[in-house]
Amino acid sequence: MENGIGLDAAEKQILDQLNEDPTDVQRSELRKMLKNIRVLGHLLAHCPSDAGKEHIRETIFSPDYRTENRDDSKPWLDIGTTTVEMLVQQGQFYDTFLIRPC
Repeated sequence: MENGIGLDAAEKQILDQLNEDPTDVQRSELRKMLKNIRVLGHLLAHCPSDAGKEHIRETIFSPDYRTENRDDSKPWLDIGTTTVEMLVQQGQFYDTFLIRPC
């Protein structure tokens, strides 16, 4: 999953849903999800240190994180063992606490 093959699959899944003519509310929610997925991809690609990249990689793809935060009520968001919803939540965390305060 180096540099987010899971992120690519998540982004594709969200883009496919955007192309299915969602309602305005769904479109807005899907765009927020897409932004959060892209935040993770950007951080993995451009984090200024190797230690930072490794930390982000671990929080996204570690088995402990996936098991503890899995939402079985949304199986349509499943990408193997990491779900889109978990990636969105992680991207939202970094957006809220790392990017926006800057």
